[in-house]
Amino acid sequence: MRCYECGGELKKTKGTHHYRESGLDNIYLKNIPINKCKKCGEYEIEIKNTEELHILISFALMLKPDALIAKEARFFRKLLGYTEEQMANALGIKRVTVSRYETSDKPLNLERDKHLRRFFLEKKGKKFVKHPFIRSVISTTIEKMPSKERRIEFDPEDWAVPA
Repeated sequence: MRCYECGGELKKTKGTHHYRESGLDNIYLKNIPINKCKKCGEYEIEIKNTEELHILISFALMLKPDALIAKEARFFRKLLGYTEEQMANALGIKRVTVSRYETSDKPLNLERDKHLRRFFLEKKGKKFVKHPFIRSVISTTIEKMPSKERRIEFDPEDWAVPA
């Protein structure tokens, strides 16, 4: 395998990658395959099953005990595949309100947060929650919120699809 930048040889290793591509600041992928160029230092990461990874991230956000922040609200909207306008219509609010959710430096207020999580659970819940008991756990968790921001780490085995 060759480097796209300089054509040098890539060495395959495993490491931790700060997954900023998710749009979130606190997502880290552990033991992720990394191809690093011996010549120029450029590197590429290998992420397989990104849909499952994003569902896992959303599950972690659903269980987060404190209110969602702007980037997390945007992550949910994008994972649903909605524009700001479509999200506003689906939630019964104005587009400018969705924009405010996604750009504010303050967490969502509790009622808006619960509304967004319930909406997301309704739309995507089947992807990660097939059992009614688990759905109940998530709903109960949504009801019992607030805490501290924390780093969230995932290993590729966490979102691997069984063969």
